[in-house]
Amino acid sequence: MLDSQPGALGGQCRDGQRVNGMALKFTVESFINLVRQSRLVDADRLEQLVATLPADGDSQSVADALVAAEALTDWQADKLLKGKHKGFFLGKYRLQSLLGKGGMSSVYLADHVLMRRRCAIKVLPHKKVNDTSYLERFHREAQAVASLDHPNIVRAYDVDREVDGTTEIHFLVMEYVDGADLGSVADRRGRLGVGEACEFIRQAALGLAAAHQLGLVHRDLKPSNLMLTWTTDDRPQVKILDLGLARFAGSEKDEGSLTKTGQMMGTPDYMSPEQAWDTKAVDIRGDIYSLGCTLFRFLVGSPPFQGENPFQTLMVRTTLEAPAARSLDPGIPEDLDSVVTRMLRRDVAERFQDPQEVVEALARFAEPPSRFEVEKTPSVEPATSLTLTDAAEQSTQVVGASLGQFLESVRPSGSVETADMPATGASPVRRYAPVAGVAIAVVVLVTAWRMFSTPGRPQADPPVATVGQPVDPPSVVKYPEQSIDEQQPFEQDLLGPSHPLAGQRQNPNREFRVRPGGPDGVSVDRRGRLKWTPDESQGPGRHTVVVESRPGAAANWQAVAEAVLRVREIDRPPHLESPGRHEIDELQELEIRLAATDPDRPANLIEYTLGNDAPRGMAVDRRTGRLTWTPTEAQGPGEFRVTVRATAYDSEVIDPERQRVESTLVVSVAEVDQPPRLRSIPSLSMRVGQRLRLRVRADDLDDPPGEVRFSLQGQVPAGASINPTTGIFSWAPQKPHARAWRFRIRAASAENDELFNEGLLLLDVRPPRVTSRGEAVPPDADRTAASADVRDVFRPLLSQARTPVARSRLAMDIIEQARETADSARAHALFELAHQTALRARQTAVALEVVRAWRQRFQIDLVGNTLMSFKVLNLKELDSAVRHEISEEALRAFVPAINAGRLAEARQLLGHAVGSIRGDPGEMARLKNASGLLEQISSENTGEAEKPLKLTPKGKIALGGLDKLLKRTRFTPLFRDRAKLSFVQHSGDDLEDLGRSLWVISGGDIRLETPARAGASGFWDKSAPLKNFRLRARLSADTTTGSLLIGGPASGRFDGLQLEFAPSRFCQLYHRGSRMAVSGPKRTPPRSALGWDRLELFVRNSHVIVRLNGQALVDSDVPGVLEGFLGLDARLLPAGQPVARLRLLRVRVRVEQER
Repeated sequence: MLDSQPGALGGQCRDGQRVNGMALKFTVESFINLVRQSRLVDADRLEQLVATLPADGDSQSVADALVAAEALTDWQADKLLKGKHKGFFLGKYRLQSLLGKGGMSSVYLADHVLMRRRCAIKVLPHKKVNDTSYLERFHREAQAVASLDHPNIVRAYDVDREVDGTTEIHFLVMEYVDGADLGSVADRRGRLGVGEACEFIRQAALGLAAAHQLGLVHRDLKPSNLMLTWTTDDRPQVKILDLGLARFAGSEKDEGSLTKTGQMMGTPDYMSPEQAWDTKAVDIRGDIYSLGCTLFRFLVGSPPFQGENPFQTLMVRTTLEAPAARSLDPGIPEDLDSVVTRMLRRDVAERFQDPQEVVEALARFAEPPSRFEVEKTPSVEPATSLTLTDAAEQSTQVVGASLGQFLESVRPSGSVETADMPATGASPVRRYAPVAGVAIAVVVLVTAWRMFSTPGRPQADPPVATVGQPVDPPSVVKYPEQSIDEQQPFEQDLLGPSHPLAGQRQNPNREFRVRPGGPDGVSVDRRGRLKWTPDESQGPGRHTVVVESRPGAAANWQAVAEAVLRVREIDRPPHLESPGRHEIDELQELEIRLAATDPDRPANLIEYTLGNDAPRGMAVDRRTGRLTWTPTEAQGPGEFRVTVRATAYDSEVIDPERQRVESTLVVSVAEVDQPPRLRSIPSLSMRVGQRLRLRVRADDLDDPPGEVRFSLQGQVPAGASINPTTGIFSWAPQKPHARAWRFRIRAASAENDELFNEGLLLLDVRPPRVTSRGEAVPPDADRTAASADVRDVFRPLLSQARTPVARSRLAMDIIEQARETADSARAHALFELAHQTALRARQTAVALEVVRAWRQRFQIDLVGNTLMSFKVLNLKELDSAVRHEISEEALRAFVPAINAGRLAEARQLLGHAVGSIRGDPGEMARLKNASGLLEQISSENTGEAEKPLKLTPKGKIALGGLDKLLKRTRFTPLFRDRAKLSFVQHSGDDLEDLGRSLWVISGGDIRLETPARAGASGFWDKSAPLKNFRLRARLSADTTTGSLLIGGPASGRFDGLQLEFAPSRFCQLYHRGSRMAVSGPKRTPPRSALGWDRLELFVRNSHVIVRLNGQALVDSDVPGVLEGFLGLDARLLPAGQPVARLRLLRVRVRVEQER
């Protein structure tokens, strides 16, 4: 058990005395007995070690000897010297040292007794065992960590408890991580480079993404909770620590018992705004905010908010947006600044929504640093005042903290202060220990401590004098540490005027010597002058020289002076062997190994690098010196002279430049004729009757431009050709060509046709769209046979579509097939199947879309099928755009229902229309008047039910009024007749007929799909100028280009607006005259899961509203002329896209009445 011996220090010690609860003075025998009782050292080994001990030693020297022999650790020895022989084992684990202490727990370095596996053990304090909330939090952490197994998260191995009488000790066994926390790395270096900062945060986001997949939220991410370690091949690896504050998302019930009123959990400098208000409300986006603060700290040197105290910091954070990182360091890339800004948005909806998005956003900036790059940067003095950077590592519970005493019996002197212990000194600031501070100690492990601290154990008190020794020995004068160079003579006078023996220099009997065990070659003369010339093997290193003296040959030697000398390695560059001269061909790999040796010390590390004159693609492994390069065609023929460097470094190197040597590698690259290289050829689809012109491009680095010849290989359909010089492929397929085609395109050298490359153009030629309207429904027998065949074909897809979204997508696909099917019976069966699939998905909007397309082709019962679609209506799940579209479809069937005398069904349809647009006062008023007119028509109808109307004169007047009213609510198709469209001349390469043939336009449906090329195409609908209007349409999600033109003039300069559809400028409004953006979305627009977005545009005077899927993206006054024609424009070379594509469905418009 851990120090479970209340009386161990409580009374008189048999072999020594208690000194203020600190180390005791033991005889050697009693101290060895304590070691035996502790079971830390095997009995046989202990006896062997005891046999080597000097006869005149004491307990301190025995402890030092056992530590030097690695039988004990410093921590174990210190506890034994305090009289404690228990508390070194927890179950099957042997405790090696105390790594750290905090309010919630202590963390120990330990070994598994049998497996010898090194691990870290987090132990709950004794006084917290009876605190239910602390136990819940402790076991919740164990559950959280155990559920994760990811290279970027510290792993958990075991959780257990130890019982000794009435005492319980709960502990968690975790992975031991060898490295340093990034908080200490950042403090030492001030700020980090862009590449390494992004790499560290990218890896942390990977671990966070794994936690997110299991529903975990960390809630205390900060630099000190990110551990930096190194893989076996010296690549950096970041691990997330301290899941002590983690919770499972949605576990608010459990959270209530863990977070008291008036408390906030987290670290103020890195806490998200929402966490400051309500810890239970934090989700993964709060962790993304904390990660953003950490990235800001790495890039800028401080967290994004600076306050006088934690509360001021939190207040600023919850009221202001974080400053842009570039405003503090203009050297930060603009795109990276945008990533940081998005991570630090106060509105959680504006941040990245998933850690994986952060991983992807940082990937192009991340560059894994070498270990040398991380560790060679000089230290930076840490801040000492209680500024924001202090607060970052302070209170995890900012208010109401009441942290338990730590395992009192094992508290080392100098342990950290917690909120339960009064602060010492005169500082007016009370500091609180972090709730999760113990987990930080998991990261700052022994290896990191040894790397950055002074080697050796602290000097213990001098031995107590025994009988027969001088009672007043000379004082030991300890001189400050000095740095000297290897192979350079050094002298130091150890008996200066202030030394107690300064007056005995002339005493002929006074003798001096260097205590045995000192460094080789050091000496002291009879006047106490130290002399030493350290050799190469002694540097770099730290050496302690103790000088002893005695007044005569019969007296005992006594230490009188101590000097600590740090030997620096002389900056001497390594020897780099000449890399020589090499001859290779283009596209042939060169591989050589650079070799360097260090004349000072074989242990020196050698890092290999290349100069700025290295050609593109050449690389060298920094550790092994393996150099590789495969020259491209563009790099040959030619000779390359490359500077190669070798740099020796270790912890003692001060100036790496002085330990760097250079040589020159000469590589001669011979030219090898290579075939032309075809650029990517996009796959396309087109309809019969369209004309395709596609420019195929190829690069030949051996020949000048224009020396490539193009040709079509294999079977080529009639009319298809490619220009041998320009590479323009052209074809206007006819009806017999309606199928998928594979064209083999060859690009050959003009001088040697045996040097060629081939690529494939995949072209799907679809039959012309069926334009017949109002067909009679096919006979029953034909429909039955076609329906059986269609269901058999679609059975696998129907069985796979199990979700509403999947079924809706399948229904939309079936509609497209039905529209293109010439066989009437099969087309009818497809529409019927699509409608049933939409109803199974319980998607009224999709079912009504089927009915609309079905009605365009066949004389179906519009009223009955529309009402059937409304049976699955659930308005709560729909946005306003869908509800308005549903209202339109209800009114579309409303008029035929009245004309057919189906007044009861007309009432149902009108009711659905009214229910769908609640919240729109203008529309509600119109439909309320329509309801009154319907009732008047019903009362004035003298005909039979379900028969055509026979109206009285009053009824006819009411019917006329209803028709006039409905016309004001009705939308009319736009861009429906190609003949009435005015195409505009644009600049471009080889664009024929102003681009007319690129557009497929029918009844308000528009489609453009063409290979990317320079130029643009567009048109105006000049059927009627529009002033105040409302436009609705569906926009395909795969659109890559295009814009809606608003306010086109009858002639002259266009000074209106254009609404962009390209992904990079989606729904931005531009003033065409000034070419300036005048308005646009403030956040990423919502997109539909079905692949089609509902677009709404409202124009009234100079005010414009743009909505997408019911959400307003633009709502503002704009400059420019908004009265005039509407048009479409498409740039045929969209950024980063091989195909220019624009698809709009049901473009329709309604003129609004003047208010």
